[in-house]
Amino acid sequence: MVPHWYLFSIILITIYIYILSNLFKANFLFYAQILMILIYIGQYSNYYIFLDIYKSNVKYPILDTLSVFPMCVTGLTIASLNLIQYFKLYQKKVILFSFIFLFFLFKYDCFVDLGGYNGIMNNLASFFLFTIFYLLPLENINLKFKKIINNITSFTQGVYCLQSVMNPFVNKIFNFQGSLASVFITYFFSYIISSLGLRIFSKTKLKYLFI
Repeated sequence: MVPHWYLFSIILITIYIYILSNLFKANFLFYAQILMILIYIGQYSNYYIFLDIYKSNVKYPILDTLSVFPMCVTGLTIASLNLIQYFKLYQKKVILFSFIFLFFLFKYDCFVDLGGYNGIMNNLASFFLFTIFYLLPLENINLKFKKIINNITSFTQGVYCLQSVMNPFVNKIFNFQGSLASVFITYFFSYIISSLGLRIFSKTKLKYLFI
């Protein structure tokens, strides 16, 4: 899987939103929501099977875009309705409900699409995970711990790019195929390499490969 697959999706979604916002200036979000529903209907009805005639470098970027677009529309809807500000009024209750909903969502395979793109499940999971982290009282975290988190998250790009290379290596060496340990060890090695890469190439443009 190419690490930068998302760039194609971002470009294509930007074009979609630009066209919709110009065609339907007053209520483009409504038509974006209609398009989101049609995407889900197509996904769960297995209409996307016609894409199997194309090679993977054409098929998967299109499927990725179709799976990410509803999340984009959901984000725009949350922002337009100012939902997060409303949720802050019931912070603890919303966080508790989100954890409970996520537990049942992952425990039982509801909404899962047999095609491998989890459809509504991905959208709901993203929404509630975003809600939880946005409502957490992170301002109360110790300053030293904040610095550690900032340091780790500053290498997100490098870790993301390296994980597709490091994961097969970790699975082969440690025999942790598909386990949670594999995820953490892959992240650890990717982080170390990204950190070293930034130190080595800090004075060149190559530093942007790691941060």
